[in-house]
Amino acid sequence: MVAAQATVKTTDRTGTLRQLLDDISSMEVYVGVPEDRAPRKGEGEISNAQLMYIHTHGSPVHNVPPRPVIEPAIEAQGNKEPIADELAKAAKEVLNGNLPEALRYLKRAGMTGVNAARAWFEDPRNGWPPNTRATALHKLRKLRGQAKKEAIEKLAAGSVPDDVSRPLVDTGQLRKSITYVVK
Repeated sequence: MVAAQATVKTTDRTGTLRQLLDDISSMEVYVGVPEDRAPRKGEGEISNAQLMYIHTHGSPVHNVPPRPVIEPAIEAQGNKEPIADELAKAAKEVLNGNLPEALRYLKRAGMTGVNAARAWFEDPRNGWPPNTRATALHKLRKLRGQAKKEAIEKLAAGSVPDDVSRPLVDTGQLRKSITYVVK
C-alpha cells in the first residue's frame, strides 16, 4: 500500500483582519446639533447647539425643566432597533472589505437617528412637562387668526391649548438643526 501525501498551505490573514477591525472601530456616527452649523435666525447670540444643551439639562435659573431629546429618542423602544440594524449591516460590510457600502449603512443609521430625534419633540413618550401658563400666554401673542381665537377660547375655559402648551416647537429651528455626522 502506498501512502498519499497532502500539502496544506496556510495563509496568515491576521493583518487583514486587524485592518478591518481598525477600519470599523474608527467609524463613528454622531447625531446631534453641531456647534459650527447651529446658528439661529434672528435670535441674537445663542446657537441651536447651546439651546439644545440648555433644554437637555434644564436651567434652574430660568425655571426651564430638562427636556432631553437626542439620547432618549435614540434609545427609545422602536427607535433603537432600526439604528442597530443599520450599524450591524455596516459592520458586516466592513468585514467583507466593502467600505463604501459600510459608509452607506452608517449614513442610513445616522438619518434614522435624526428622524427619531426630530419626531421626539411630539412623541408622548418624551415625558416632557408642558409649558407653564406664563409661557403659554407668551406664546399666545405669536399666534394669528383662527388659531389665536381658538387658543384664547380654550384658555378662557381653563385649559391650555396644544398650540401654546407644547414645549420646543415654536419655530422648528431647533428640531431642524438636528443632523448626523459620520467620522
